[in-house]
Amino acid sequence: MKIELHKYTNIRPTVKSMIENNFNRDHVDLVANIAVACNCPVIVCCYYYAEALGHMPEETKNQINNLMEFYKYDTIKGIETLKEWK
Repeated sequence: MKIELHKYTNIRPTVKSMIENNFNRDHVDLVANIAVACNCPVIVCCYYYAEALGHMPEETKNQINNLMEFYKYDTIKGIETLKEWK
């Protein structure tokens, strides 16, 4: 299955706001709540979450891997358009 991140760029402000207002929450839990709030796939929220943080937490990497395996994602388009994290 293929997913295109650029179709969901409108969630960036919501992701940023949720991070700022929920800074003590677990990464996986917060990303799941962002997905519900934005009504978009969790894997998309993982990438925009990492972009907003400026780094990819290990928990988020694991979450992406689990989602890719479960949903059989084989292509994620648009990763290169995200602001890089270190």
